[in-house]
Amino acid sequence: MNLKWLLLLVVSSGVLFGSDDGTDIIPRTVNFIIFAAIIYYLLADFTKNFFKKRREEIASKLNSVQTKVKESKKRREEATLKVKEAGRVAEEIVATAKKEALIISENFDKSLEFDLEILDKQHQEQIELESRKMKRFVVSEVLKEMFEDDGIAINEEEFVNIILKRVS
Repeated sequence: MNLKWLLLLVVSSGVLFGSDDGTDIIPRTVNFIIFAAIIYYLLADFTKNFFKKRREEIASKLNSVQTKVKESKKRREEATLKVKEAGRVAEEIVATAKKEALIISENFDKSLEFDLEILDKQHQEQIELESRKMKRFVVSEVLKEMFEDDGIAINEEEFVNIILKRVS
């Protein structure tokens, strides 16, 4: 309701104080002052609140941006530390893998040598066994020949000499 009266006062001030004789500077000044006062009265609180809210909004946005910048810097530092840590862990893993590969290689070489020694021993034993079998076979063949042939009369010394000659 106050707004209607103020508008009526503003509109009527031009009619009340207006004149056509050219000496109307004082009424026009009074009209301007009244108009400025009414505008100030109507818009002062709105303008103050608008700029106050605007200032608060800008300050809050600035604070939130600064907070986000700080958080992003902090995250970047954390990420940098994690990258460095990951690099260090990767180097440790590579070093450990190299050591394990060396140990596995050494163990394989030892196992291979051990297996070769066992195979060599088995081969030597097999050679000895086959040699003994062959000697027995030769001796038994010689004895068989001697016993089947009745015309040969041999004493013990000659018999041992014959066997020794055949075996060697």
